[in-house]
Amino acid sequence: MATLLGRSHDRAALIAKDLASVRMRVFENIADTQLPALAERYALDHAERDRMATWVDGARPFMAGNQAWHLTAAR
Repeated sequence: MATLLGRSHDRAALIAKDLASVRMRVFENIADTQLPALAERYALDHAERDRMATWVDGARPFMAGNQAWHLTAAR
């Protein structure tokens, strides 16, 4: 990333951390706000909402792990 951005290694690491944090906030907004609104808009039934919630619940640990790696990995 440092080469791609033309930045120092340390600066590129900070940018990567910021991008990972933004990605997590966007995911949480979609999961907590936008998906429920879409479920209402399209009148999803209980089973469809459960399947959607199951997928989101499965994606949360992946997103959190990705963010944790970006925040803690030595570069």
